[in-house]
Amino acid sequence: MGTALFARSDKNGVDLRDDTSQLAISVNVMLLRIVFASHRRDVGLYRYLIATFAVSDLSYTIIHYLVYPIPEMHGNAFILGGHGVFNSRLGACVYCADK
Repeated sequence: MGTALFARSDKNGVDLRDDTSQLAISVNVMLLRIVFASHRRDVGLYRYLIATFAVSDLSYTIIHYLVYPIPEMHGNAFILGGHGVFNSRLGACVYCADK
């Protein structure tokens, strides 16, 4: 029988997954709004680089929330399993491909 390396909650039993995902989505959406609402010339093409990082982080956050990967040890084997909405092996593959 395998044992999960990482628990779903902190020491006090509070699940932080929802809070951190909401915070990450909120911050990245605000960043995108700021980048595309400001029309300062000195930012220039740098705004597209910032937007690319924000969109990439949004996709990673959403996939991580849906898959919720937890690494597990089974003897000498290391397995990454999905424990969220997409708990199949395909979900873990999509998560690893997004990194």
